Amino acid sequence: MSTKTEKKTTEKKTTTEKPAAKAATKPAATPEVKAPTKPEAKKPAKPKAERDRFGSRPTTESGQINAAMTTKPQTIEAIASATKLSTSRVRNHMKWLMDREHVTKTEEGYKVAK
Repeated sequence: MSTKTEKKTTEKKTTTEKPAAKAATKPAATPEVKAPTKPEAKKPAKPKAERDRFGSRPTTESGQINAAMTTKPQTIEAIASATKLSTSRVRNHMKWLMDREHVTKTEEGYKVAK
């Protein structure tokens, strides 16, 4: 009996081999051709956001700080209290403005460069 069992398992192993990959017999799909339609109307351009003299939007924190700036020197604390923002936020924005030469630092504080 063991010989029959061995033959059957051997036969099963040989018959369960994976079939060879079939070559693609389907024709290549052709893209669908759409019927000509009316040209689409262009969407209206979005209005550009309003910007202040330093390039920030007035409704942002940067815009609030810019609005508080004057030609009279002000301390970071004075600007922070006027804008109700943290001194850290004002200080970082002053550095950004100084890098772009919009603001100068004096002994009395920061002022708008002319």
